[in-house]
This record gives sequence, structure tokens and C-alpha cells, in this order.
Amino acid sequence: MRHFDAETAEAMVFYDIEAMLAEQGRSFSDFGIPIPSVFCPLQSKNINKEEELRFGQKMYETLNEAQRLAVDKILGTHHGRSATTVSCFFIDGPGGTGKTYLYNTLCHLFKGPGVSVLTVAWTGIAPNLLAEGRTLGNGEVPANENDEIDLPTGCISNGNLADEIFGKYISLEDVPNLCDRVILCPKNEHSLIVNEQILQRLPGIEKVYSSVDDIECEDGEDVCNYPTEFLNSLTPSWMPHKLNLKAGAIVMLLRNLDMNRGLCNSSRPIVRHLHNHTVDCDVAT
Repeated sequence: MRHFDAETAEAMVFYDIEAMLAEQGRSFSDFGIPIPSVFCPLQSKNINKEEELRFGQKMYETLNEAQRLAVDKILGTHHGRSATTVSCFFIDGPGGTGKTYLYNTLCHLFKGPGVSVLTVAWTGIAPNLLAEGRTLGNGEVPANENDEIDLPTGCISNGNLADEIFGKYISLEDVPNLCDRVILCPKNEHSLIVNEQILQRLPGIEKVYSSVDDIECEDGEDVCNYPTEFLNSLTPSWMPHKLNLKAGAIVMLLRNLDMNRGLCNSSRPIVRHLHNHTVDCDVAT
């Protein structure tokens, strides 16, 4: 805290943290920490309702059709409920489709009329993406440190996994129905093997697209330590050196290109035509 003596600055920090603890039903006294000799509580935060409503309405105007449908449903339920009614909504969608933007829009639209809003997330960095977000929980929920699960018997396959999920042969007419099926792999190198097995089940001629790999070094002599063959063998979290495709193959976008047209991160287009430098696709999911 600038422009304050050390004792006052320490007291201001104390009461700031104390306010956060109070929101969780705790206090410094629970931990045996004494109250500072200087009484310096922070001023209460005033919410500018007009500004919150104006900002919320501005964000609402930029929502896509699906986002606006969810906001209208939630706001309509809130305005029409009784004092004893409790409602719960679950918003689901792939990463990058605008869920956080929807949440923040709702926060502003609720705060505008003076509704109290508490934004929380379970864990990770998610609370930092929400307006005044915080992590939910007191640390008492048992944690699965090894991330182990018990698989139901019906989920265990003793045969070829690719055959079980996609079948031995795939026709072009079957492709749209396969967009909801997926095989998860622990490493990129494993996914490349599985993808190639599934690609061979599609009819048609396979086309190979190759990357151009190079390295940037401050010392030009270090470039010799990384031959092109070595760079081509790496499998980072991006496209492989050789991308094998056929018409009818299902691919996945890794960037938000045009959200209004459904070209979002994790959407799954279907390859229709293969050219030397471009690929024509139809959005499936």
C-alpha cells in the first residue's frame, strides 16, 4: 500500500483478507491471528447499477443465437419465479464456444437491477475468467490424487478398439453419424496411429500434406544441432509433420475462425475436397 505507513498498510491488507474470509464464513480468529492495533476497515464496494446494466445490454447484443437463447431462458425464469423457487441451469459446450462470455453477460444483467451475484468455479484458473470469480470449496472434499476411475464392464472392450467404435468399413454416407464418436489417446503419437487405422477404413485416395519445419536460434551454429529429420519426427500439440487425409475424413479445428458460422475451437468439420494447398470442409458439429 503506497503513501501509508507500514502499520496502516498492514492493517488495510488484514481487513481486506478478513473480508474475503468472511464471505466464506471464516475469520482470522479461526486461525489464531490477532487483530491489528490500527482499525482500518476497507470501504464497502458500491455497484453502479446503471453501468452494470448498460454493459450487460451491450454484451447481450453481441451474443449468438444459442447464447441469447440461454440468457433469455435464465432471465425469464428468474423474473417469473416465486420467492421459494430454486432454479438450476447447466450450460455445456466445447472450449472456445463462448460459455464464459455468456456467464459474464448474465452477471452484468443481474447486477443492473440490483440482484446479488456470486460467481464461483470448482478449480483451476476458471475463477479468474469470471467477473469477481472465486474458487468454490473448502478443501474437505476427498481428492483422487491418482485420477483413477472404476470402468463399468460395458465400457471394456477386448477387441480392436477402432473396429468397436467405427466399424471395419466406413462409407461416405456413414461419416456424419460418426462425428459423435471419439477414441481418446494419452499421447499424440498414439493418436496418429489410431487416426491412420481409421483413415484406411474410408474409401478413396489418400493425400499427404507435409509441414516445413525449421528452428530459430540466436547462435547460428546451434541450427546444425537440430537437423530437419529430427524436427519432422517431433509430435507437439499441433499438426503432425505428415497430415494424411481423405475425402470424408473428420478433422478438428484448433482455433476460433468464425464463431457465427460455427468455425470454433474443437468443432469437427468433414473433409469434402482435397487441393494442393487448401482443404474444403463442411461443418458437422
